[in-house]
Amino acid sequence: MGIEDKARSWLVQAIHCEAELTKFETQQERFVGSQRHRDLQSQFVKCLGKLNSVANGQGKGKDNFDSEVLQRAQVVLQTCKCQSDSFATETAHGLAMEVQESFEAMRRYLREVSTCLECVDPHLCKNGGLVARLVDVEESWDLGALYVQREKTLDALCDWVSQIKVAQRLSPSFMAMCENCDVEMFLVMPRLIWLCFLRNVDAQSELMSTLIPNRFGNGGCNVELMTLHKRYQEVQACITWEGLLEKAISGPSCKNDTLDAFMLELERWSMELQRNSPKDWNQCSSVVMQCLTGGPQKERDSEFNV
Repeated sequence: MGIEDKARSWLVQAIHCEAELTKFETQQERFVGSQRHRDLQSQFVKCLGKLNSVANGQGKGKDNFDSEVLQRAQVVLQTCKCQSDSFATETAHGLAMEVQESFEAMRRYLREVSTCLECVDPHLCKNGGLVARLVDVEESWDLGALYVQREKTLDALCDWVSQIKVAQRLSPSFMAMCENCDVEMFLVMPRLIWLCFLRNVDAQSELMSTLIPNRFGNGGCNVELMTLHKRYQEVQACITWEGLLEKAISGPSCKNDTLDAFMLELERWSMELQRNSPKDWNQCSSVVMQCLTGGPQKERDSEFNV
């Protein structure tokens, strides 16, 4: 029994930290959000990291969950309440909510399992319910660290989603592509993302550099990217933003004019965006699609399972 208790010790420690956090929130409700509350959250998140490293055999088993990811998500959620509805606000809210809900689902699990610790397998990785909750937290934390914790990155992603929504309004055919997840939609999306970047390079470099880091250095964009930006400025002076979005949807044609020459060049950059780091691009495009559709939402309120 002593050996089994020791094996469960990381779970017991997480349960204890969660209980302390719940006690504070219940008895000191008006101090929720205070430094003491944040310290208790940080202590609990640290315990989750240790528990994840020993019990999560399906995910990465990371042990370095950053409590600032949660705190930033909570700030974003509070800010969204004070802002008018918009695509950008919905995007920020959805990403932050993933972090918050996975955290709360983990807490609910620990409260329930605390009443039946004798049912927990000492080999923690064999407890399906525990592993499922840890995988959920780890995945949400990874997305939160990349897209929520960094303000400029979140703003850039929100802009991408907003402008893709604008493009959907301009083009019913593109709307249909997105609804049906047509292959052609994944050719159009990187063109639209490049246009968003070129329209506001300074604000969007942080996010774009995570997808094609070789095009960025200590001084910002490299020479080729700066040349592309100059080409964009020349074209943008002759056409509206909406016109550029529509052109990105239709793609380059055989016309020998400045706009089509630019779109042909943009096509090469779009291919690079997708191929430079396919794993990062697939993750990013998946997040964009989730923000566009509002789903799929994870099922976190299913029947309790140890």
